Amino acid sequence: MGQKTTLTFEALPDLTLAGRVTEIDTTGTVNQGVVSYNATIVPDTTDASVKGGMTVSAAIITQVARTCCCA
Repeated sequence: MGQKTTLTFEALPDLTLAGRVTEIDTTGTVNQGVVSYNATIVPDTTDASVKGGMTVSAAIITQVARTCCCA
């Protein structure tokens, strides 16, 4: 939990919100041999154009690569 997310909305293509994962179900759901876990994501900020029931896609950032510029 606590991973950063990027939220994009199908009906609002110019809007992207940052958020965080606050909860992940401990029991998965199996569909055609694939196990999925529901997650709760809370946006860092709100936007008045976002309405309940809108389709949203969430990209969950699980790892960040860092490069060193030291010689």
